Amino acid sequence: MAFDIIHIPASQLSEKQVQDIIELAAEAFSGDFEASIRKDLTSGMEIITVYRAEELLAFHTFQFLDFEVDGTKYRGVYDGDLITKKNKPKIASLLFTEILKVYHKEQQRCGLRLFDLLPLAGTQMYSCLDDLYRKYYPNPYYETPDYEKQVLDALASEIFGRNYDSVRGLISYSNNKYALKTVQPDSNAPKKETPSSLFYLKLNPGFEDGTDLACLAEVSRENIIVNLD
Repeated sequence: MAFDIIHIPASQLSEKQVQDIIELAAEAFSGDFEASIRKDLTSGMEIITVYRAEELLAFHTFQFLDFEVDGTKYRGVYDGDLITKKNKPKIASLLFTEILKVYHKEQQRCGLRLFDLLPLAGTQMYSCLDDLYRKYYPNPYYETPDYEKQVLDALASEIFGRNYDSVRGLISYSNNKYALKTVQPDSNAPKKETPSSLFYLKLNPGFEDGTDLACLAEVSRENIIVNLD
């Protein structure tokens, strides 16, 4: 059965689609997230949804914005919520590819360097960066260059204000509204500790309580790994 991929302003969602989004998000978050998601959907954000028949399999909210560093103008994209059905790696890959195609198209349209700000909640999402971007920050294999750190701080501060801790690189939310649901591990499954997951846990040990690690990648054909054609 074919997938139905739709990219629209979030304000154009029907109430049924909004409810589908809330129900899918409830599979990932345990905090009081619903009010925040509903607010995002009416605040100028865009959304990509993946449906199969009447079932919502994945969605991603995002917003483009302009910002400056030392008088230089840039375009930024804030990655909001990105949720996929559990154990659906093909859906996640499909969604990531569609997201990067939209971002790259915007970079070509605006003609500015475009930077992707990714507030990442957990090792699984952080490990996905290796399949999306050739270079991203912070990275377990090399230091974040000074200028990229300035760009990251400027963009994260523009979006999150005082909720962003530039020293630790973490984003905190009130009332732990994006706390992750705890999944009981399979005692027979091998542990999947990788350099990326260990690095993420070192930087953001409290991620299960809803604290995100702010990550940055430049959106350019040279830096994007997935096929944009």
